[in-house]
This record gives sequence, structure tokens and C-alpha cells, in this order.
Amino acid sequence: MSYLDASEWINFYGEDEALMVTQLDNPAATEINAALIEQALSDASEEANGYLRSRYSIPVEPTRALQRWVAQIARYMLNRYSPPEIVRKDYEDAMRSLREVAKGQKNLGIETATSQPAGILGAPELVKRRGGGLFPDIDVGGV
Repeated sequence: MSYLDASEWINFYGEDEALMVTQLDNPAATEINAALIEQALSDASEEANGYLRSRYSIPVEPTRALQRWVAQIARYMLNRYSPPEIVRKDYEDAMRSLREVAKGQKNLGIETATSQPAGILGAPELVKRRGGGLFPDIDVGGV
């Protein structure tokens, strides 16, 4: 699930940029490749989810800030050959914001937040044993 669609991305950046980044291999093209934008948005949304899932149930209700970050990440992905400096800076800002959300330093302002990060189901619990190590005292047969 993407947090915005191609038409919303085009509203952020305009048709000229959408045409340019979706037709890098065919500069004479006159139609926007919306499927390429959708793929970049899907990939960018998954990237965002990697950070969000430590604090929220995925998928989250998209906020304007989250949509902007996903749009910035997708824009960077679409400028795959040589992103302009502003595109790289926006990407870095979006990633920094997502890291801050994951660390609890920034809040999306949505109510689907979990009280604690989810643990790994079925992971063994490490317990300190009386012998001082992590493993139980065992008799190894005189070794």
C-alpha cells in the first residue's frame, strides 16, 4: 500500500518533472509513465514502513507530513541517474524525519501508535543462569 498515488505525487512536483523523471531513457516522450511513479511510491512507502513499524501498526493513516516524506523518497528514486542537489537534500531530510519518528523524537500525530515496539514473536528469552553464563550448567562428561 502506498501512502499517496501518482496523481498526488504529480500535484507535489508538477507534470513537467513527472514527465522528465519517468522518461529519462526517452527524452522525446510526451506522456508521463504513471506506472513508474506508482512503483517508486510503493517502494518509498515500504521504506517508510520500515521506520514506522517500530512505533505504529502498519499501514498508518497517512498524514500530510508522511505523504511529503514518501513523495521526497520516491522523487529521489525516480532521479536514479544523477539526482539534483535539492532532490538529494529533500531525500536526506525525509529519511532523517523517519528515523526521528522511529526513535520517538517526532510524532506523526496519529492514534494507531502502539504502546511499545513489537518484539520478535517466538524469539528465545535470554536468562542469566546461576553459573553466571547465558546457558544452563551442564555436565559435559569430564571434559
